[in-house]
Amino acid sequence: MNADNKEEKSSWASSLNPLNLFKDSVPKQKPIYSLKNNIPIRLLSIANGRCTANAEGVIEQQTWTFPVTSVFGTQNIALTFSPHNFASTQVNIEGASFEVDLENSIDRSFVEKICEAANNDNGHLTGELSEKINQVAISWITQLSPDCKTSVSDYGLYCQLPEANQPKEVSNHLRTIRKTMIRHWSRQPYILTRRVSVTIELAESLASARPGIELDHLCRVIHSSKPNELPLALSTPSWYESVCENKTSTNRLAAASTGLLKATSEIEFFKKLYERTSKLGLLTIKIPRDQSPSKDLLITLVPSEDVKSSLMEELSPSQPQCWHPLFGAQSQKLAIANYLNITSPKEVKSCNQEALSIEFKDVNNMYMADSITSETEFIITNGRSKVLRLPNGEYTYKIQPHSNKIGDDPEPTISSEGSIVWKNKRPQATIKKW
Repeated sequence: MNADNKEEKSSWASSLNPLNLFKDSVPKQKPIYSLKNNIPIRLLSIANGRCTANAEGVIEQQTWTFPVTSVFGTQNIALTFSPHNFASTQVNIEGASFEVDLENSIDRSFVEKICEAANNDNGHLTGELSEKINQVAISWITQLSPDCKTSVSDYGLYCQLPEANQPKEVSNHLRTIRKTMIRHWSRQPYILTRRVSVTIELAESLASARPGIELDHLCRVIHSSKPNELPLALSTPSWYESVCENKTSTNRLAAASTGLLKATSEIEFFKKLYERTSKLGLLTIKIPRDQSPSKDLLITLVPSEDVKSSLMEELSPSQPQCWHPLFGAQSQKLAIANYLNITSPKEVKSCNQEALSIEFKDVNNMYMADSITSETEFIITNGRSKVLRLPNGEYTYKIQPHSNKIGDDPEPTISSEGSIVWKNKRPQATIKKW
C-alpha cells in the first residue's frame, strides 16, 4: 500500500471513530478554583460549565469532577448527585461506576453558590466558600478511598498512600511465612509460593543500597511472569507503569513501597485462609494395567464451583467496597482487592456495602481458589499415591499418558476425565478407571 492510500485509509478510519463523530457533543468542563495559601488552584470542574436546572429554574442534578493525584498518577473522580438527595451519589472513575452514600455538611444553598461561581467567567471561589469546598472535597475523597490521606496541594487534591516503611523488616516477616509454609505445610500452593518469592525480592530491592538498579532486575522478572503468579497489587498496570516504566519518576520508590505493603497484606490474608480451609490427604491412582495407556500419568486437577463457594463462605458476606488509586483503573481487580481487605485501613469498615455483581463474584471465586490450591498438575505412577493439600470440595480431573523417554512424542489427544471429592478431616480419593 502506498503512502497516499495509507493516508486515505487513516483518514477514513478516523472518521468512523466514535470519539470523532461525537466530540462536539462531549460535555464541556468548567474549571472551579479555590484558594490554597491565597493562591488559586484548580480543585474541580462542572460538566457543561453550568448547573443543571429544571423548568422552574431549580437546580437538580450536578456532576462535579475532582482530579485526584497520587504516586500512581492523576485520576478523575466524577460525582453525580442531586442537591435534594445526596444519599444516592453516582461515582464514575475511569470507567468504574458505582453508587455510594456520602456524608456531607453541604446544602442546596452551598451548591447554588458553587453554581453561581461556575457561571462566572473565571470560576474562582474566595473566602469561606473556598475553605468549605476544600473541606468538602477532602471529606468526600476520604470517604471513597479511606486509604488516602487527602489534602489540598498546590496542584489540587492529593492522595497520600501508606507505604511499607521498613522493607528489611517486611522481608524478614515474609521469609518467616515462607519458612512456615515449607516446614508445616506438607504441600505448598505454587501460586502463593511464587507470590511470596516475588514480594520478598521487592522488599529486598527497596532495602538495598541501590534500590533503583534492584527494581530494574525485579521488573524483568515481573514482565516475564504470568499475571496470576504476581500479587494483585504488582499485577496492576498502574503499579507496573509507575515502577517499571517511569524509572526516572520521583515517585518510583514510593509507588513500589505501596505495592509492597499491599502485596504483603494479600499474602497474610491467603496464609490464614489456606490454614483454615485446606485439608491434607491422599490421591491414589489404581487404573487397571490393561486400561492405562502408560505407566506414568499426567494429572490435572481443576477446582469446581463448590470449592470456590466454600472459600467465599469463609469471608465476610459484605466487604466494604472502597475505591483505591492503585486498583481503580480495573474494576475486577478493585473488586478482588476489596475482598482481600487491602483497599482501606483495617479499622475502617465504611465505604459502600454494595453487593458484587455475578461477574465479579465469579472472578473473586476463581482468584481465591487459584491462589491456595496446591499441586494441581503433576506426574504420578499408576498404582502409587500422592500427598496433596487442597481446600474442601469437588475437583474435576484430566489424565493423560506421560513418558520420560527421550524422543517419545506426547499424545495429548488421549485423555480421561472425571471428578474426585476432597472432604473430611483426612481426605482420601482414588481414581480407578480410565
